[in-house]
Amino acid sequence: MLDYHIHTKRCGHATGEMHEYVEQALALGLTEMGFSDHFPFQDRERPELAMPLSQLADYVHDVERLRERYPQIPIRLGTEVDYFPDQEPQIGQLLAQYPFDYVIVGVHFIGNWNFDNRAEMAEWDKREVNEVYEQYIQLLKKAVCSGLFNIIAHCDLVKIFGYRPTRDFHDQWEDLMQCVARHGLVVEISTAGLYKPVGEIYPSEEIIGLVKKYDIPIVISSDAHQPQHVGRSFDQAIRLAMKYGIDSVSRFEGRKLIQQLAIE
Repeated sequence: MLDYHIHTKRCGHATGEMHEYVEQALALGLTEMGFSDHFPFQDRERPELAMPLSQLADYVHDVERLRERYPQIPIRLGTEVDYFPDQEPQIGQLLAQYPFDYVIVGVHFIGNWNFDNRAEMAEWDKREVNEVYEQYIQLLKKAVCSGLFNIIAHCDLVKIFGYRPTRDFHDQWEDLMQCVARHGLVVEISTAGLYKPVGEIYPSEEIIGLVKKYDIPIVISSDAHQPQHVGRSFDQAIRLAMKYGIDSVSRFEGRKLIQQLAIE
């Protein structure tokens, strides 16, 4: 098993040293891992949310040094990018400067609203929940169509605080998954949601069923922000994937999906 969604303290809201994350992966018997810390914001610095641009090269260098220190486990270089449609050119240009193995997209903002941030949670009560879901899914669809990304993180993150739409969004989710399949992206099954107010895995079983329907590859990830979070509750994610007949996870190298690894 592998875990490709692992952060570092450079993002401003994770703790621990990078080597401690590797040691935890080894202790769990993971066969592969990848760091995917938050990519710098393009229009401003948000040191509590993402690494500053000035640290990006050092982050890449740190991963390369860990590969030398721990040859017994493949360590992939990834990043998680916050998607803003008007910043696609800048994001693409900066990504191209570094040898990433995969790039994860995470939608955490609708306009200037950081909707999964507890500090901005009050904004939920000022908005129409159905409209928030609509805007969120449309942003994800634009991200998928951009050609910039390999993996979709926590693709129904919008449910994080338990706000649910009052109408059926099945058609919108299905349209999104059709788009994911056409563009060859991978969907993350993330155990992080188990430890958020919503208390369930990302994405929902409804969406996992669509992932299977359209034969979309997956990864299983922890979204670790502390070393002890690496590989957390993977047994639950594996059972859920296998319930829907999904029996493999994806491996990446050089921005390409190179292999499907059987789930064990």
